[in-house]
Amino acid sequence: MDKTRWQTAKQLFQAAVKLSPAERKRFIQDEIRDEDLRADVEQLLNSLCESGYLNSPIASVDEYPAANAMEGKQLGEFRLIRRIGAGGMGLVYEAEQLHPSRRAAVKILLPSNSLVPEQSNRFLFEAEILGNLVHPGIVRIFSAGNSDIGFGQTPWFAMELLSGVPLHDLPADELGLEQKLELLTKVCDAVQYAHQQGVIHRDLKPGNILVERTISSNSQPSLVPKLVDFGIARVLDGELGNSLMTAQGDVLGTLAYMSPEQLSGQTDSVDERSDIFSLGIIGYELLAGVRPFQPTNHTFAEYMRCRESSDPIPLSKVRAEFAGDLDAIFGQAIAHNPMHRYSSAAALAEDIRCFLSHRPISARRPSLYSRSVKYAKRNATLVGGAAATVAASLIGIILFAVEAQHARRESRLASYEKTKVETVNEFLTNDFMMNLIGAANSHGGERLPVEQLIDESLGDLSTLYADRPAVEAAIRNEAGTIYYNVGAVLKAKSQYELAHELFESSVGSEHYDTFETLNNIGLCHLRLGQAEEAVPLFRTSLAGQIRLLGELERRTLHTMNNLASALRACAGDSDSMLSEAESLLRRAIECREQTSGKVDRDRLTYLAGLGTLLISQGRSDEALTLHQEVYVNMTDLLGKNHVTSLTAGSRYAQTLYETGQLQQAEQTLTPVLSGLVLVHGESHPSTLTNRRLLSRIYRDMDNFESAQQQLNLAEEAATKLGGNQEILAKIRRDLNRLEARRNAR
Repeated sequence: MDKTRWQTAKQLFQAAVKLSPAERKRFIQDEIRDEDLRADVEQLLNSLCESGYLNSPIASVDEYPAANAMEGKQLGEFRLIRRIGAGGMGLVYEAEQLHPSRRAAVKILLPSNSLVPEQSNRFLFEAEILGNLVHPGIVRIFSAGNSDIGFGQTPWFAMELLSGVPLHDLPADELGLEQKLELLTKVCDAVQYAHQQGVIHRDLKPGNILVERTISSNSQPSLVPKLVDFGIARVLDGELGNSLMTAQGDVLGTLAYMSPEQLSGQTDSVDERSDIFSLGIIGYELLAGVRPFQPTNHTFAEYMRCRESSDPIPLSKVRAEFAGDLDAIFGQAIAHNPMHRYSSAAALAEDIRCFLSHRPISARRPSLYSRSVKYAKRNATLVGGAAATVAASLIGIILFAVEAQHARRESRLASYEKTKVETVNEFLTNDFMMNLIGAANSHGGERLPVEQLIDESLGDLSTLYADRPAVEAAIRNEAGTIYYNVGAVLKAKSQYELAHELFESSVGSEHYDTFETLNNIGLCHLRLGQAEEAVPLFRTSLAGQIRLLGELERRTLHTMNNLASALRACAGDSDSMLSEAESLLRRAIECREQTSGKVDRDRLTYLAGLGTLLISQGRSDEALTLHQEVYVNMTDLLGKNHVTSLTAGSRYAQTLYETGQLQQAEQTLTPVLSGLVLVHGESHPSTLTNRRLLSRIYRDMDNFESAQQQLNLAEEAATKLGGNQEILAKIRRDLNRLEARRNAR
């Protein structure tokens, strides 16, 4: 069976398992016209029937008379008063709690949705975690339990009783544009909070957003959105991640608001960005009154066809007044590729707030990428990309920045212009770098504000070099490299793009400096998680380097490594892309060995990349040998506490862990982690990542105390770090997972 047919069969199967036997039979007859495809789906269903999973049909409330006569019954501390709702998952009752005295909503799962004991325990554990979500935009879960209420043990949970109406029930003409957008930012804030606690919703839709009318502190009427149905949320990356999914990846939620990865049943790919997609659809519909995907009919097959083969209708095509910023914002939010969406709900909210306050937004598509894609399509054999050397560029650009400030103060622009050329071409010596380090240490070890120094120094470039664009281009290229190395990737990308345009206009498109800047832009895309944008840039750059510099040149070989990394990152299930990446890496290793021998830093770097690629192909045993060679030789070459050696040791330990060699993984990672603390400190992302890895190793060795200790240290350091909520959320997910493993013993 080819991959396309398998994906189609899997999607139809996932829809069928949710139906009763009679509905399932009609669904197969009406929706699946292809006999071979129908046979594939029936085979999947038969295998599930044999497991006993489909023995009980989906039930309705009417099939359980006791469900209609539960007023007055007691569930834990809650007395049921009256039924206020019913749905596919269960019943909702208004209830009363005596201590503390309050009204609540109690949701009871229908018998057909009841879970086996193991799943029930997981459900209750998730409810406990979700009960810790305390945010004004999230309905509060008070309690959960498992009770016999007339038709067997049934899970239930009690939550805050709301008086609001679903978002889609608000009168269309009641809210203006600003009110709608402000309402959406509040929803984003609630989603962001949940993500920071390690929870994604997975079923965001207007019906799960209740809007309450309140009076604000200044006595003005206000609308407050509340997210509900977090009861089917997923605890991120935990062992409980699929506890509310069926054994075969049953799709929960409403199709119209589900991300592409949810629709395809790729449960491992569902993360925070899936919620971002749903928020984008909700916002689009709130503004336009329609959804961005318009199937010709309402059958499952037609909807899947529409989502897979059609692009979303731009917001501006529905409402012309939304052209520009709003078009860009919601276009990015509902991008098909998760890597192209906003990285967080907070980022989406920030762009909306920028629009409301007439500030620039971040959602933009660079024109250079479009030009490079077209260029690469015209030259299909091109391949490419390489990075500039870090140390020399750092010396040069910092010296340039210091002298630029001095020149402005002294108004000696003419004499300074000569020193610029010398700075760019020579980068001076390491003595200057040592002086900089000494200056930093003399200020109590505070970090020199390199990024700020460059920011303030680049303003005069266009004036200083109006008649020397190649010099300006070289300086901007080096400025980009420094920005890149201090983590200011967007600023780096901007400087590289300016440098590329200047090189292209001064020395031409067929010049190695022009190709180098294309490569550098590709590296920024890769670091930003935009591998698909990086590939055509690398291809174009490498082709030019091969023509101008030859295949054995060091920059050309770096390019092969960069392209291989990008191909691996966006390959997915594409065997051809993975094969191409492997060929590029093996060629780079062979060429570097030919010119510099086996114990060479560049060769070892390419070897490490090959090891990572082999792991993604399931060839961990081959990868283990490579990562061991890299670690041993890097340590001999650079020393055990060099950052490159420590990175190699981390990769080797990770591979040992993945191949089940836990004791050796622990023995390898422990000194590596000590080195990372020495070099970077406790709060550096690399230190935190490896401390999480050591915790997982201890956990799988059933050494829960040591695992807890590592995560406590990581959480403390991440909290002090501040700002990086993504790392803190991952640590908390690890804590959830550790607790689940400990409870299961």
